[in-house]
Amino acid sequence: MQAFADPASTAARRDRETVRTQERWLDTKDGVRLGLEYLEPARVTGAAILVSPAMGAPARAYRQLGRSLAEKGHAVLLLDPRGSGRSEPRPSRAVDFGVDEYLRYDWSAAVGWLRAQHPDRKTVLLGHSLGGQLNSTYAGLEPSHVDALVNVSAVWIHFRHLGSFVSQVGGLTFFVLMRVLAEVLGYAPGDKLGWGARFSRQHIRDWSSWGILGRYDYKGGDARASLAQVTQPTLAVSFSDDHRLGPKTACDRFCEALSSAPITRWHLRPEDIAKAHVGHFGALKDSEPLWQMISDWIDDIVGESRRDVDHEEDR
Repeated sequence: MQAFADPASTAARRDRETVRTQERWLDTKDGVRLGLEYLEPARVTGAAILVSPAMGAPARAYRQLGRSLAEKGHAVLLLDPRGSGRSEPRPSRAVDFGVDEYLRYDWSAAVGWLRAQHPDRKTVLLGHSLGGQLNSTYAGLEPSHVDALVNVSAVWIHFRHLGSFVSQVGGLTFFVLMRVLAEVLGYAPGDKLGWGARFSRQHIRDWSSWGILGRYDYKGGDARASLAQVTQPTLAVSFSDDHRLGPKTACDRFCEALSSAPITRWHLRPEDIAKAHVGHFGALKDSEPLWQMISDWIDDIVGESRRDVDHEEDR
């Protein structure tokens, strides 16, 4: 008996095989050149997704995640913010920037490019750790540019929310150390401390102020106020074994800051996504069950938005 392939599965497999990956350059309004990676399926049926990295993590660390989402029909843009990965410039005593420049120029350029490529698709910002904090702040500043948020291990980084007393002391000590190094050297040598990248002085000033004082302001803005303005559907994900960098208490506190947003909250055990360990970075590798769950959530949100639009047009 001859076996026939299912046309739907054959088409899906063909789409997976034809995901196109491009390295791109994007110039910001203040003249900085950003390195991006763009993954596009043969046919975009889902959302347009910007993936924003954790502090010090390059865009290439998110390739597996990006490809998986592209295979599921989403257009995916992986962002290297200025000074990280392939993006210019390298922080130094003479080259400085912080959260204001990230949001005003880098996020605006990346989101604007993605929206221009897919004007008929919903725009979703998926952020990991600091990437989720910055995505959420941007969504509050530019609500018409963002349709939904996915925050993976995004925390309220005030040291008092970092779990045990020992973790709190360790966190506070590290915030102070990084701040001192940034002030003395004009930058923080994270790449020399096993943290992947060199960080600019203003970046560390903004970040350490959040960590030491719990003040979510930054040079040029007030992140706390912007977070309270977020009204977009938000998926917040944390992991039971992420004790040091993404404890549940800190993720819950960040969700509280999104006081106007409808939040879907997942606190997952490693076995929930067929893994032995996740921690803070394990979700970036070999985590297909999680990526499928996230894609399904995005599809549901996009579907709800489309039904709302259709309903309005019928009235």
